[in-house]
Amino acid sequence: MSDSSPTHRRSRWFVDPQLQGTVVKRILLHWLAFLAMGTFVAVVVRVLTNPTVPLAQQWDEMIWAFGPFLITMLALLPVFVMDTIKLTNRYAGPFVRFRTHLRALVEDKHPGPIRFRDGDHWRETESSLNLLLMEIEQLRSDVRQAGAISPDRGASSANDRNPMPPRPSENTRDDLGDRGDA
Repeated sequence: MSDSSPTHRRSRWFVDPQLQGTVVKRILLHWLAFLAMGTFVAVVVRVLTNPTVPLAQQWDEMIWAFGPFLITMLALLPVFVMDTIKLTNRYAGPFVRFRTHLRALVEDKHPGPIRFRDGDHWRETESSLNLLLMEIEQLRSDVRQAGAISPDRGASSANDRNPMPPRPSENTRDDLGDRGDA
């Protein structure tokens, strides 16, 4: 863990609705499938092992036998969902910070180094991403000093060949990471 990592607590757990929402929906689907199949198997086994007992009596017995389990499962559902959100935040948080830095670079701002929190996944990429950010900043500075582009990224009159691509217009710019292909 680096000394420069933020240690403050997260203020929001649900930071990327697309990613985290998809995972939460999936965990809910798995939970419902588990509950439905478990209930189905328990009912079938109960009916097949006691074929002479009337169904109404078996139903009453099953409610008493399996009711506490079903109530416990319902009570645990919010715990499962919250834990899933907290876990996915450890993946989504660093990605949101990285995406914010990318947007700042595209807008020719100086976002500074990326800092992941203690406990975040992909911590090993923090130093690599910061090296890449420093390299981009240095290249921009070198190009500006050489007079190839002006600070607003337009070609200078002394050099018609622009080594940096022009800034995309707002109408044609693909918003980084918001296309749903993650």
